[in-house]
Amino acid sequence: MPQSLIVIGGSGDIGRAICLKACLLHDIAVCVHYFKNKEIADKIVVELTNLNIKALSKFADLRNPDDVKNLFDECEIQLGQIKYLVNTFAIQGRKSNFIDIEYNDLVDVVHTNFLGAFIACQEAIRRMIKDKTANCSIVNISSQAALHGSPNEWIHYACSKAGIDTLTKGISKEVGKHKIRINAVRPGLIDTKIHSSGGAPDRLTSKLSEVSLGRVGNPDEVADLVYYLLSEKSSYITGSIIDINGGRL
Repeated sequence: MPQSLIVIGGSGDIGRAICLKACLLHDIAVCVHYFKNKEIADKIVVELTNLNIKALSKFADLRNPDDVKNLFDECEIQLGQIKYLVNTFAIQGRKSNFIDIEYNDLVDVVHTNFLGAFIACQEAIRRMIKDKTANCSIVNISSQAALHGSPNEWIHYACSKAGIDTLTKGISKEVGKHKIRINAVRPGLIDTKIHSSGGAPDRLTSKLSEVSLGRVGNPDEVADLVYYLLSEKSSYITGSIIDINGGRL
């Protein structure tokens, strides 16, 4: 029976790299989720099609549970049983010190980054259990911000990612009996557009002295780790939160 991978945030830099790694998974179709970047998502679908991978792009506002449910329903109908899920979509919010974080910005960040991933995991696991799809895997993309707290910058973003870590730990202990593995990846300084879009285009270079390897990472390196956690190569790993940060202190 056909099976699929859903990449929430597939149109982002890390999301695209993860989608393209799907060619290494056996007989898997790919759903590329997007919120604003339909054109980019559609281009990724073309790239996947050129790799002989069945793919489609789907919109969903992660703040709307009905949108998320519809995304999963449509992907399941068009691509097959959901075997893999990656939650990588996130917004950073406005750069700010703690006392000046606006309530609406806080709600938007937490609702999108944490509640969106929470609901997506629910939708995936309901289907994985019902369909008895064997050896399923979910990977959540967290952040080193969950460890450092992002003081004077994005504490609200850091809190949303710390929630991802706890979510991953909790779910893994419930669903292992169903042969569903769930892990998280905590990227450090990765060369993506999120820094400039969040109002800190020089952030990567300003933090470079904290990285043991002396360089920033790239989306393909994150995608390699995600692929490993999705695949049977990591068949005895669940509930883990793995740092990929170049040895950042």
